[in-house]
Amino acid sequence: MSPMAFLRQMPLFRPFWPLRRASIEGLRFTLPETDRGDLQDLALTDRVRNAFETDPPNPTEIQVLRALLENPGATALELSRACGWIGTTWQVYLATMCRRRRDLFWPGEAAAAETGIEITAIAEYDAVSSRFRLHDDLDDFFRRMVA
Repeated sequence: MSPMAFLRQMPLFRPFWPLRRASIEGLRFTLPETDRGDLQDLALTDRVRNAFETDPPNPTEIQVLRALLENPGATALELSRACGWIGTTWQVYLATMCRRRRDLFWPGEAAAAETGIEITAIAEYDAVSSRFRLHDDLDDFFRRMVA
C-alpha cells in the first residue's frame, strides 16, 4: 500500500470540503415563493434589515458584525485579528452569513447571484486597498443589533 493510500484511510486526512460545502448550503435561509414578491419592492437596505430581523445573527455573526462596526476601513486580515482569528477567516464568515440570507437580499434573483456578491448587501469593499466598510445606512441598525 502506498503512503498516500494509507493516509487516505486515516480520518484526519480525508477530504472535508464536500461535507463543508453541503453543510453551508444547508444553512441558507429561504422564504416560501409567495413571500418573496413583497420583498422585491423594497430597497436593498430595507431587505437587509428584514433579513436580519427574520433570521437574527448567531454569536459568530454578531462577532463578524461587531468587528466591522468597530474597525471601519479595515482589511480582512485586520478584521480577523479583531475577532481573534487567523488569515482571512473573518471574510469567510461574512460571506457565509450573507449567503445564508441571499434569498432575502435578492428575492427571485438569488440563484443568479454569483458567489461573493452577497457581501455587497452589507459592506462596501475597496478592491484597490482591500478594505471593508459597513454601508452607512445600515450602521445604526447593526449597532443596535450587536449591542
